[in-house]
Amino acid sequence: MNNFNDIRKETEEEDVALFYTIEMVGQLIAKRDREKLSNEVLANMSGVSQDTIFRIEEGLDTPDFETLCKLAKALKMNITLTEEKLVK
Repeated sequence: MNNFNDIRKETEEEDVALFYTIEMVGQLIAKRDREKLSNEVLANMSGVSQDTIFRIEEGLDTPDFETLCKLAKALKMNITLTEEKLVK
């Protein structure tokens, strides 16, 4: 049985875009949790529906870049890629 880190590594090797999306979603969820914001409050702040936020956080939907940007902006986060993350 694969653990989370195994699945993460496989995803990075098979679908780089999905890997980075999952990484960003994880950071957004962590920030929302640290700020103790409900999905409803984040929805109001970002303009992304509460249902969409729920589905993203549950892994039922993969957000597009525009949605990630709206959520990051609402949470006052920057989306940044560094060279060390891109080079293997």
